[in-house]
Amino acid sequence: MTNSEIREQINANNILIETLLDPTAFTLNPIIKDLLAKNADLQAQCTHSFVDGVCEFCDMEEEK
Repeated sequence: MTNSEIREQINANNILIETLLDPTAFTLNPIIKDLLAKNADLQAQCTHSFVDGVCEFCDMEEEK
């Protein structure tokens, strides 16, 4: 998967997370949990291009 494809998938996952997030609920929706796990898997595949400490493709923060 290319970095651009990773960016597109993370963006799609984040949009789903925003639509599913219920600020009045104090339990984590299992779908949101799965999407966050998928984002973590995508971050592990990314080759990273950090801009101002954050990868422009996967949103991972650069280690200091």
